[in-house]
Amino acid sequence: MPKIIIKHLTGTKANQPESFELPFDAITFGRNTNCQVSYDPEKEDLVSRNHLKITPQGEAFLLTDLNSSNGTFVNDKQVTTEPVTLNAGDTVQLGKGGPKFIFELDPPPAAKKTREAESFSDSKSTRESQTQSGETRTKTAEPKKQGIGHETLERRIHETETTTRRKMINISAGIFTIIALVVGYFVYQGHESKQELLGAKEQLETNITTQAKQLAEMKTNAPMSAADISRLYGPSTVLIETSWKLIHVQTGKQIYHLRDCPRNSKNRCITKETLPVYIYNADSQSIEPFLDLDSGDPVGGSAVGSGFVVQDNGSILTNRHVAASWHARYDSFPMPGIVRQCSNNKCKDVLIEGNEPLARTLVNWVPFEAKMLGGKPVQGKNAEGRHDILEVTFPKTKLRIPARLARISDTVDVALIKVDIPQTLQPIQIWMQILVYPQESQSQLWAIQQFLQNFM
Repeated sequence: MPKIIIKHLTGTKANQPESFELPFDAITFGRNTNCQVSYDPEKEDLVSRNHLKITPQGEAFLLTDLNSSNGTFVNDKQVTTEPVTLNAGDTVQLGKGGPKFIFELDPPPAAKKTREAESFSDSKSTRESQTQSGETRTKTAEPKKQGIGHETLERRIHETETTTRRKMINISAGIFTIIALVVGYFVYQGHESKQELLGAKEQLETNITTQAKQLAEMKTNAPMSAADISRLYGPSTVLIETSWKLIHVQTGKQIYHLRDCPRNSKNRCITKETLPVYIYNADSQSIEPFLDLDSGDPVGGSAVGSGFVVQDNGSILTNRHVAASWHARYDSFPMPGIVRQCSNNKCKDVLIEGNEPLARTLVNWVPFEAKMLGGKPVQGKNAEGRHDILEVTFPKTKLRIPARLARISDTVDVALIKVDIPQTLQPIQIWMQILVYPQESQSQLWAIQQFLQNFM
């Protein structure tokens, strides 16, 4: 039976092909768990919840963008409001810088038969010349040229590889030079002191020389080895340990996830056992934890992650879901539980166990975005996280150093924390990371670079 194959090239699904047998109505792609091709809601933040769909139409297949936030691209051309026809081998990208896949058919479409060219001879017959004695002399054909020898071929391949490697180094050096000129121009515009200008110039030249040497040590288009990463970034890598709880902004009280006995329509307990309570949000058509300021299970958690020193004064770059977990999906929901449905001041409890579609809506709940409190909708900013522990440990030491949260990005999964220590730290080279990363990661890295420039 014919089927289509989705070959994922990049993102969290890279190298994980998916196949769908015909017939089918449509294949949907997005971060929504109901999509046939579902992406990680946390890591694939460039993908919309319902991003695109592929529908068969006769022997053709149509791709339709579902009003996605970052657009859909087929062979690097953005899809408009009109559906486009997909052909076997087309490359599709969900958002600029988002995950890519190749659309294939099994069996593949039959290729058109190649037309055979008519045979002909492009050489003229040897012309016969007359000698003085009247004899006929045949013109001798030129001898065939000899092919390139094996050693010569190897030498030329080696020369080509050497030339290509030199060109890449020259191009990289050119990139650093352009960066230096641009930064130097703004330094010149912003500094009136000649001494400060000379100092900035010397620092730029030192950075360019250091990074050029590091780039020259790397093999062209080859990933960095573990030894290279450890040598270059080991002293700048830290272990981060956190513990946090959710706080009500207006009162400063800790927020709890309510536990109660299941109740009937007359508000009487059905059993003595207490269960975690959830409430139905009609606006989002999902369930959320029933938040309370007096009792229940504390909303909070702990996390362990890593970070990189990006400034010698103690600024450390890490993931947002590590430094500020209340901005990420919350997964500490105890089960089984009950859903409390209230209307006209009357409530009724329903066991959530066995209602899988309703339970799956919990995976998208983010504590920072809480819109319900005490079973009622609230407006504005209501919840904020507060660290009980935020500590950093540097390599080759067991000393835990207290840190504080400095900045949180609202576009990418990164955050800045700060430690106060007397010695100067060794930062990583962000420009070097951007130059050696694969092309599909460029947009994320440039977003991180922009975040650092805005807040450092």
